[in-house]
Amino acid sequence: MDQEKMHESNDVLTKGGQLAVRCTDLDIYGRGITRYKNCVITVPGLVPQDCALIKLTNNNGNSYFGVIIKITKSSTLRREPPCELSNECGGCSIQHLSQI
Repeated sequence: MDQEKMHESNDVLTKGGQLAVRCTDLDIYGRGITRYKNCVITVPGLVPQDCALIKLTNNNGNSYFGVIIKITKSSTLRREPPCELSNECGGCSIQHLSQI
């Protein structure tokens, strides 16, 4: 699915705004990366190939940060983290990946 079609028709990214996105990559901290036009959006907990509704929380120039509201389509790379504390402690940022 074409990523540009997944985004809402709103052309302006604003803090608190919501977007439908598809994760394309991970950054060096294991956070999901998606793009909208010439902007990069970093979202903790997203896995490459995940589709999700996100909320924009912060920005720094053309770089934005977001949080997952809802995963609309899970990636085949996603799994349940083996540690029951992974969502609470945040110490292992990629336990939700089935392969690295």
